Amino acid sequence: LNYRIRTTQFIVLITRNKIQPCATLDERIGFQRLVFRKSDIESMFRQLGYISIYEVSKILNVQKSRISCWRTKGFIKGYNKNFYKVSDLEQFVHNYIPLTTLMKMHPTIVCGKNFYKWLEKRGVEPVSGPTKDEGGVYLYQKSSKLMEIMGLKSWD
Repeated sequence: LNYRIRTTQFIVLITRNKIQPCATLDERIGFQRLVFRKSDIESMFRQLGYISIYEVSKILNVQKSRISCWRTKGFIKGYNKNFYKVSDLEQFVHNYIPLTTLMKMHPTIVCGKNFYKWLEKRGVEPVSGPTKDEGGVYLYQKSSKLMEIMGLKSWD
């Protein structure tokens, strides 16, 4: 499920949350014999308030490597490199917006480089990106100025 946690951590989680295996594999030994339902595991992590980097990347519409870069630079907190708290993701979305998302909000500019230059001409600088700190995707702090330039009434 791309959660990438240690086996011991997983054992603790499933025993505390009373998740039962749905089958066993005869050709395996030990813990590797147990088969769990994907939906049970996903539900358990969601109840605990966690989300995988894979899910974060789908929500933000960026590659996983970009999220890892933002975590390293301190823009988004992570439980570990593959695990994020939903509350931390919500905080990130409240404060920042990737260029890829901004482009979807603009009616005519569809090229990232042109859009970056368009914003730059209007005095909006990214907080992270290839020309700023060698980040992979431009990241902007949400502000009233950016909202006004984009012609938005709110970020929702």
